[in-house]
Amino acid sequence: MNSLITPQLRRTSEIPFHSDRAPGDRFVFVGRVLDPVCKLYVVGRRVEDVAADQPEWLDDHRHNCPTFYVLLGRNPDLTGLAAEVVIEGTVFLAEAPAAVLLPTGALHHHRLVRGGGWSFHVNVRPDYVESLLDLPDQPLRGVRVPEVCRTA
Repeated sequence: MNSLITPQLRRTSEIPFHSDRAPGDRFVFVGRVLDPVCKLYVVGRRVEDVAADQPEWLDDHRHNCPTFYVLLGRNPDLTGLAAEVVIEGTVFLAEAPAAVLLPTGALHHHRLVRGGGWSFHVNVRPDYVESLLDLPDQPLRGVRVPEVCRTA
């Protein structure tokens, strides 16, 4: 039994709601796409320096499970990367080091806006596509955005 999984550099557009306009390089670290026994999906995006005119690359979408964004900047104290996060229409800035909880069913997207480092997406399903929900007509009720971002 081999426990080592080697991350794969993969196109951003291979998953719904995402385009290749994203900055940096996307690596799948863990997921069924790499090993059928995986019970988790983890993707990391390495970005050297986000361009000032970085276009959107991610459309609003929802997941059928809680998922997380994790931001790690390139500085020794893990600062140096920022993302604009939109959850249920509420926009806020997440600055590394930080983790953002995306509650089950919450309409969301994000984009990196400044700096460099790593942006991770952690999904508790083994396959990203199987975690996606169709877009319902009504927004999720009861999500309080100040409670979903935690800074180190």
